[in-house]
Parts: sequence; structure tokens; C-alpha cells
Amino acid sequence: MTTKKKIRVLYIIGGDGDKYGAQRLAKTIISSLKTDNNIEFCVLITHHGLINTFCDEQRIENHIFGFKYCTYVPMKKKLLSMLKHSAKKCFISLKNYQAIRQIEKEIDIRSFDIIHSNINRDLIGGYFSQKYQIPHIWHIQEMYDSHFGLSPIYKHQIEWMNSHCTKFIAISNAVAVDWINHGIAKSKVQVIYNGIDIDKYHIIEKDQDDNILHIVMAGLIYREKGQEQVIEALTLLPQDIRDNVRLDLYGEAKEKYYSYLCQYIYQHDLQNIVTFKGYSNNMPEILPTYDVGINCSKSEGFGLSTLEYMASGLCVLVTKGGANTELIKDRQNGLLIDYGKPSSIAEKIKEIYHNTEERMRLQRNAHETSKKYSIKICVQEIYNMYSKIVR
Repeated sequence: MTTKKKIRVLYIIGGDGDKYGAQRLAKTIISSLKTDNNIEFCVLITHHGLINTFCDEQRIENHIFGFKYCTYVPMKKKLLSMLKHSAKKCFISLKNYQAIRQIEKEIDIRSFDIIHSNINRDLIGGYFSQKYQIPHIWHIQEMYDSHFGLSPIYKHQIEWMNSHCTKFIAISNAVAVDWINHGIAKSKVQVIYNGIDIDKYHIIEKDQDDNILHIVMAGLIYREKGQEQVIEALTLLPQDIRDNVRLDLYGEAKEKYYSYLCQYIYQHDLQNIVTFKGYSNNMPEILPTYDVGINCSKSEGFGLSTLEYMASGLCVLVTKGGANTELIKDRQNGLLIDYGKPSSIAEKIKEIYHNTEERMRLQRNAHETSKKYSIKICVQEIYNMYSKIVR
């Protein structure tokens, strides 16, 4: 029997928000791929956190190096923005140079078959790919014009990415089209949808005599995620409906935004309606207890929280931007709302409050659709890419 050659992957995970989004997905991908005994990972991380704990538990080699994202947020005033950009570029360049030197001292880069950069904001994977002639996969996990307002730190960054990458993985068609329109090489792009462990999510029977409509929003709490718009929508509801609606917000909040929301809730007497639940790592058990899940993001690259709502049998309301419309078809398996228009959200809440049968139909259809986005499918496609590149 011929033994398969072990594929060694240098997996670069940037950022410090390892509870959400791309970092959270990376843990699932690595854990799933590791079950195939011819994949061996070495993980590079920027900060100590949950990913280190995860790697240690999985007995995966991992290292912390202080490399930086190659992006910045432009300012409205042109002169200040130029000064900020220059200072930021110098700082990022220095930190990444130092990190690269340290990485090369501690790790034998030549021993890897593939380099996988987990997010488009990190460039060091591209640097190592060119220097050591190792195939490089770049995961594009957000829209180019993301709701973070980020811009590339270097002038010709897109062209540089094209010449330092073997394949780009776009997490949705919306992300692929957006980045191709901004210059990413179309011939190198493959769409591989994100996924979740569908088996962890389930539907529970709800008390049909309960007149309360339970609504949930999960994820980071900041302005571009639209929590303010949903809370404002509650004030537009007739009093008899408002008294029978409960909105729970899960996730960590930006301090200033949290204070603003608390003040708004107090001013509009919504203290008994809106509750901040904080971060929870037990969402598969929590979500099925709700009736409605809302994703009100300005621009969503995929929407893991939306998929979790669907898998948990919730009636899903999402904005029309980004990849939301790839997951949700209006009035087939959810409802579309307009970003920046709380009145649109209020109308949809009124509609599903009064029409229980329609809400339950959308819930069933959403659950059925979610089965198409199993993490097993995502991981298999990434594994196929690894195998093809190595061959």
C-alpha cells in the first residue's frame, strides 16, 4: 500500500478577534482538515488568544508573531488622512519586516507545501510564497469596500496580491465579483462558500400560545452591523406589537456605541424590550429558542450568523447588500430589508407578527436551505484545492 505524502500547510491567521468571522472559521477548517492524516498545520498568529488554546488542545504547532494588517481607515480631511497614511505605512512596514525576520529564524519555511493566508489584509504569506517559491492560497473573506471602511496601505497592493498568489478563495459570489471589479485576477478566483457544522444546530418546538415574538441579533455590536436601526424600528411599531416583542443582542460591543445604544433605549423606554446578552460560545443551543434572527449589516461577505439562524429554524430578516441575497431569497426562505431604513424593518416585523403561518413556512424553508452550506462541503473543496496544487 502506498502511503500518501503528508501535506504541510503554513496557515496564517491575522487579527485578534478570534471569536468571530474569519478567525472563527479558520479554527473549524483547520480542525476538520486535520482529521485527514496527511495534512499537517503550522499556524501563525498575531496575538495570544483563543486560537492558541485551540491549537494547543489539537496539538497543532502554533507561533505568535506581531505582524500587522496592511490596511488603514482614511480620514475625511485630506491632509490629516495623508499624514495618517504615511505614518501607518511606516509603522506597518517596520513591524512586518521585524515579524518576517523572526519567523524565518524560528521556522523552516521551505518545509511547507502550501501557504494559506486566512484573510486578505495580511501580506506576509505572499512574501514567503515568492521568496521560497511555495504555492499560496489567499482567502478573501470580506467585501473590498467593507463596512469597516478599510483601504489598502500600499499603492499597488492589488497587483502585488495577484503576482504573489496561486489561488484566491472567495467566500461568496458577491465577494468574488467585488474583488474582481477592483483588479483581482479572475482566472485565480474560486468561490468556496463558508459553512457551519450543521449537525450542531437543531429546531425545537415552540409554545404556540406564547404571544411574545423573540428576536435575536448575534455578532459584534457596532454601528455598521445595524443594531441601532433594529432598535429604532421597535419604536415605529404599534404599541400593542411593541409590548409583545423582545430583542436580545449577543456579542461584544464597542464602548462608545454601547453607551449610545443604552442611552437611546432609555430615552425611548425600551429597557424591558431590548437586552444585551454579551458574548456566548453556546449559540447552537441558544438560537433555536428564538423566532426571528436579523442580520442588518451594511455589507456582508457571507454571514455566518445568518446561516446559524437558518440552521436553527428562525425566520430570517437580512439586508439586501453583499452576499445576503445568495443565502436568502425574499419570501421564499426569509425576508429582505433595506439597510438604513428602520421603517422597512418595522414593516417586516409587523408582517411576521400577525402571520404566524407565513413565519413558520419561512422558518422551515430557511432550515432546509442551510443544509447546502455544511462546513463539510467547504472543507472538502479546500482539501481538493490543496491536493490539486500539490500534485
